[in-house]
Amino acid sequence: MKFIIAQTFGIIALILTVISVQFKTKEKIVMCSVLANIVAAIQFFLLNAVTGGVISIINAIRCIVFYIYKKKDLKPSIITLIIFEIVAVVSGCISWQNIWSLIPILVTILYTYGLWQDNVKVIRITTGIVGGGWAIYDLIVRAYVGALQETSQLISAVISIYRNKNKEENRMLENFGSISPTAIVTSYPRIFTDIPYEKEIYDWLSKNCNEEVQLNKLLAPEIEARYKLTDRLMSTLNISQVLELAAGYSSRGLIYSQKGYKYVEMDLDVVSNNKKRMINELFEMNDNFHIITGNALDLNAYIKCEEYFNSNKELAIINEGLLRYLTFDEKKIVGQNIYNMLKKYGGVWITCDVTPKKFLQKQDEQNPTLNSNLNIVTSRNNLNDRFENENHIRTFFGKIGFKNIEIHKFIEVKDELKSFDILGINKDECDELLENGIVAILKI
Repeated sequence: MKFIIAQTFGIIALILTVISVQFKTKEKIVMCSVLANIVAAIQFFLLNAVTGGVISIINAIRCIVFYIYKKKDLKPSIITLIIFEIVAVVSGCISWQNIWSLIPILVTILYTYGLWQDNVKVIRITTGIVGGGWAIYDLIVRAYVGALQETSQLISAVISIYRNKNKEENRMLENFGSISPTAIVTSYPRIFTDIPYEKEIYDWLSKNCNEEVQLNKLLAPEIEARYKLTDRLMSTLNISQVLELAAGYSSRGLIYSQKGYKYVEMDLDVVSNNKKRMINELFEMNDNFHIITGNALDLNAYIKCEEYFNSNKELAIINEGLLRYLTFDEKKIVGQNIYNMLKKYGGVWITCDVTPKKFLQKQDEQNPTLNSNLNIVTSRNNLNDRFENENHIRTFFGKIGFKNIEIHKFIEVKDELKSFDILGINKDECDELLENGIVAILKI
């Protein structure tokens, strides 16, 4: 009789699991998951599978706690993770029945970590392993309905991993090609500065690239400011190897590599291929300078870059124009990739690409057609993808792991800007714009 009742509870747990994915609110989904774990625990206790029952209750509690963190837009702390892992081990030991008790303990440790970390691929893999583990345990303790449910979870996870393997790689590149022409938009204003090689570079682009974009020389002061402020901050560091993301047609890699820096640029294929052709035709590609085709959202692209760096030396990662075109989810992926690189090498991330909304508003006041023209070039120029303020920047990247964040203003290099005189611009009229433009130095 107890066996039949146990299978009935197994059916109820299966029904709760199935209907949970039909709800649209997180609260209802979490509630169903909690109830499913509690019902599963009752099933295990009726079958005298005590360890499985105890672990299922722990899983229900974990589900609630992790949801509370998620609702506050927070990641559960490492302390929270450790506590749940310890509780799973201790509870498993207390309720230990035989060697098979090891299965629910191990799969819970694994799945708790999978839910805690942020890599979706890892979650899929752990879900598959956990489903297989619970299916084996269910068969051993005669929780046959549960075994059916967990087997379906395993199959679903395997299918998901297979289907998403290539899909994720392709999605990373989807719509990013529209960003490439913006590299020409920023190249043109640099010819109205004293930055070396920029006139030769733009002359080559005008003859060899067919992208039709609106060019605006009035961008020169802010483009020059972010370039020179980045250079100034680099000069304060004792770092001799650099990775520049979305480098575009900037001359920085050429200049730094001539100074002896190990310099690697990463950009999408159109830009990187053009850049290689241009460097080979106009200049000389020295042994310190490497141009890699890759997407900043793709971890494998960073791995390709590593062959050019000394792992015993610190690394500076630079980007001038990339994050503004990304959603916050995409910004997070880039931030995590950079964090992983700096965790291995040490060093800093220097970016002028986290300017808040106020900068865009000042930009529109002084240059009303700029952003409307950019919207024609790329669909990825959305005000909603901008940071609200400096506190938003610190909070966002702090959650990724960047604990030391310095903010510097474009106006710090105002007196170094030559574009004012070249274009006959009253430099004082740009003070508000330069005050709101920022370069951030991020360290882990």
